[in-house]
Amino acid sequence: MAKRDRSRSSGRTSEWIARCVVRFGRYPDNRPQGLKIDANGAIQVSSLIDTWGRSHGINQEQLLAAIQRHMFDERRPTGNLRFSIDSDAHGNMLVRVQPKRGHAKTGAGEKTGPHATPACARWRSQATSAAVSSEANG
Repeated sequence: MAKRDRSRSSGRTSEWIARCVVRFGRYPDNRPQGLKIDANGAIQVSSLIDTWGRSHGINQEQLLAAIQRHMFDERRPTGNLRFSIDSDAHGNMLVRVQPKRGHAKTGAGEKTGPHATPACARWRSQATSAAVSSEANG
């Protein structure tokens, strides 16, 4: 039986913490009232602790450990990035939840963002170049 990765004081698993943060980042209706999120979708760690973490017995150290532990989606063979950790100009720690793979789209319906592999990026670039070339010639 696998040992569950639990935070010390709350009894919550690090996976549960990470899933909650993903839900707050991706689904505005699920965010705690007062949670501070910037124009780029980055969540202030201090705000996350103030509006949600403390009430669940989760401190900043436990939150960041859970995010780091589950930074990559281990259920997928490619291990897609789920979170990034950064800081703003004022020194506030920020967590950015990445869009669900295949769900980031532009208004035209084209997928955006990093490609799974360099080969995929080259293929997309070649396909785009060919489309532009055929439009210019036709």
